[in-house]
Formats: sequence, C-alpha cells, structure tokens
Amino acid sequence: MGCLVSLLLSLVCLCPTWTVLWLGMRGDVVVRTAPLGELRLWMARDERGPVLAVSSVRAVPSSAGADCRATRVQFLRIWTYPGPESAHYCTCATADGGSNEIPGACPP
Repeated sequence: MGCLVSLLLSLVCLCPTWTVLWLGMRGDVVVRTAPLGELRLWMARDERGPVLAVSSVRAVPSSAGADCRATRVQFLRIWTYPGPESAHYCTCATADGGSNEIPGACPP
C-alpha cells in the first residue's frame, strides 16, 4: 500500500512539472478526442504579461456548411490581474472548398 501511495504522490508532483516543461519546449499541449474535437493549452501574452489560454474545438451540425467547428477560447490569469475576455467563434467549410469564420455560436 505504501508503494502505491508513493507512486500516486510522485505522479501528482510530476504532472504539473511535465506540463510546464512541455509548454516551454513545444509551446502548447494538445489533447485530441477523436469524435469530440480537441483541447489545447498554451501560453499567450497580452499588454500586462503572460496568460494561460485554453481552447476547445468541437464539431457541430449546422446548415451553414458541411463541416462546422465551434471554438471557445478562455484565458486564465497567472498573476493577480484578470486575463483577456473569452472568445467564441464558429468556422464552417463551404461547398467550394473555402471556409468562413462566424463570431459567436454556430448557426443552426
């Protein structure tokens, strides 16, 4: 039981360290979930300093295009000041092979 507890404790300590190192070397951490979309974590910078950004992309059915993806971006403050406002937008593929970006929610 002691070995299991120490293994779990070491994983809890190493997970944030691994994430910070990965962000420093690669710039972002992306977790893809095949049917649902992806979750991305990266460092951004605004006029007051660095912020941690989290975005999620998911496929949504829509009459506007054959392939629509709703994206939500949230900024998490690192220091004491609040981060930028969150953003929501929708990107839909068009029949001619192009794409258009719609601010806000995807059309039904």
